[in-house]
Amino acid sequence: MKSRRSSIISILVTAAILTVALTGLLLFANSRIRENAAESRSSAVSSESSSEESFEKTDKAAADKTPAVKKVQPSVPTPSEDPSEGIESPSAGEASVLNSEVSEPEETPAETPEAAPADPPAETPAPEPAVVTDPAGRIIPAEGEYLSDLETVLASTYVDESQLDWDHLEKYFRSFAISDPLFERIYGNDRSYKTYCTVPREDLRYIKLLYRDFDGQTRIGELMVNYLVEDDILYIFEELYKASYPFNLIVLVDDFGADDDLSIAHNNTSAFNYRNITGGSTPSNHAYGTAIDINPYNNPYIIYDADGYPSILDEGAEAYLDRYAEDAYERHMINYSDPCYQLFTERGWQWGGDWSNPVDYQHFEKPIYP
Repeated sequence: MKSRRSSIISILVTAAILTVALTGLLLFANSRIRENAAESRSSAVSSESSSEESFEKTDKAAADKTPAVKKVQPSVPTPSEDPSEGIESPSAGEASVLNSEVSEPEETPAETPEAAPADPPAETPAPEPAVVTDPAGRIIPAEGEYLSDLETVLASTYVDESQLDWDHLEKYFRSFAISDPLFERIYGNDRSYKTYCTVPREDLRYIKLLYRDFDGQTRIGELMVNYLVEDDILYIFEELYKASYPFNLIVLVDDFGADDDLSIAHNNTSAFNYRNITGGSTPSNHAYGTAIDINPYNNPYIIYDADGYPSILDEGAEAYLDRYAEDAYERHMINYSDPCYQLFTERGWQWGGDWSNPVDYQHFEKPIYP
């Protein structure tokens, strides 16, 4: 019995010794892990710090940051508080790699994100440029731009052809309803739209166009016609411009107080004017906006007497009686070979040059109203 008790005691003592030894081994391994972590962190802070005093400070700093060490050793068991509990001893292979596996990886400093560039300030829209002209009165568009439409540009203004959008030339030949400011310009007994005019304002159209003058310069023209012939006028004048057909001047007759004789004296091409036929008491087709006079001084109105002698109202226009002179075109005289005659008659207009007496070479009309 005594011998049996001695054996039990001997076994217990041996177990206690093994327990103490295992606990010591684990404590030693844990100490080595902390030392390795401290050395790694110390080398990241200062690779030149190798003195014992610096090592102790680093070791203390590492000890204060124990959570960082615990983070890298999840597989190491913590010793039980009760030494009597059975703890398996690590194998020789596990013990040999314990230190090498539990080394904290070198931390890469997080990159500081670059500040996003500030949003550029919102651009203030540039104001629409006003129409600029050179000393000769030619329009100067903004650099690199074509001339826009002619709605707000004054008639007779010169235009540089290089600044025209030739691929969209039609935008320079347009019609508009009669605006209030325009109506104020044409309304009155000394204007084209008389106070007793019977043609509704809504039946008239204001035409803006391009033409070449007698010097070959491009200028802006204006006409007023009936809406029933506006398409004809737009088409004909665009074609005449492309053909470089010359006009002396194209402005509303209102610029001459609606005085037809004064407009003719300035060789002005015009259309609407609420008036009677020349020397008569019935309304002219000009009164309806369905007639136009082209370069009237070069293409005079002629009355023949009983003996066949011509009478010309415009002084000096006698020089334009020979309609088939060799230089007729250069002198802006309309005849059957003239582009103006051809374009108007192709669209159903009648030429006053075909009349017997009087003969009105300047006049084209498209009778619509009875």
